[in-house]
Amino acid sequence: MNQKEISEKIEDDEKEDTLSSLEDENHNKEFFIKQTSYTIKYTRSENELSELVLDTKLPKAKYCQFMIEFILIKNNESFLRIKCHEISAIHFEDFYERIYSYNDNIQENKYFRALDTIEEIKDVIDYVLSQNKKNSKRIFIKLENNTLKLHINLTYFDNMKEIILNIPKKKLTDEEKIFLLPMLLKEVQEKMKVYEKENKKYKIKKKKMMVNKSKKIDEFNYFTFDLINEKEKQIEDDNNKSLPQSVRNETNDTSNNNSLEIEENKIKIRKDVSIKKKMKKKIEGKIKVKDLEKKKNENKKIENNYF
Repeated sequence: MNQKEISEKIEDDEKEDTLSSLEDENHNKEFFIKQTSYTIKYTRSENELSELVLDTKLPKAKYCQFMIEFILIKNNESFLRIKCHEISAIHFEDFYERIYSYNDNIQENKYFRALDTIEEIKDVIDYVLSQNKKNSKRIFIKLENNTLKLHINLTYFDNMKEIILNIPKKKLTDEEKIFLLPMLLKEVQEKMKVYEKENKKYKIKKKKMMVNKSKKIDEFNYFTFDLINEKEKQIEDDNNKSLPQSVRNETNDTSNNNSLEIEENKIKIRKDVSIKKKMKKKIEGKIKVKDLEKKKNENKKIENNYF
């Protein structure tokens, strides 16, 4: 059975039941063998963001994830169905689907000729995707000309080779859209829960940072003013030691020299206080810069979180 015959068979099935390609495969257990799914992050370019959704006239999300499913189907021969869609997107423009026969696979990707069956091809794809879920250099997608191109870099006879699976966009009927709506709403709800948990973690971390910052400032203030007090006491003790016992008991204005020396000591104390204040402002500035950098990193992590 070639690709054309398979497509005709699918069209006939959809005429009997327009939801057949989207419902659970349980009613076709004699064809269904094994199904695996993966999520892949995708960032839209500026050109893609300029194109609005037809139904809502709103831009698509810049940072998103795609769910990719690999379904092994077996009738007289085996076929690999690949289904993709953007997770938790309230639009129906990014659904992709294709059915591969063994011949389709080896014609599109010559490196698969080393494998004997479509089952082995699926096993290889599953292994590479499962081992490189977060490696964007080994696995990534591109959206071009109404086609989702899945790029997979695999090891072929000790060399790294790239295969590309071209999955065309699927135009959904109104019945299929209605059937899909609860699934999309469920995905949105699950994603909101993930963001809610991340937000709680961020708030707790931010609170700890504020407490630590307050402690650092209090410790600095205590350290600074403690040094100033010790300095004043030391200067006063030195002044008292440098004077005779009879003069220590007299007032500070009995000697012009003593008055000048005390005035000089006061100037030194003022300079020390000024230096400490500058040090305090400098440290507070560094703390603020670090807090801003941490906040930016946290925001980036939240934006790039997996679904």
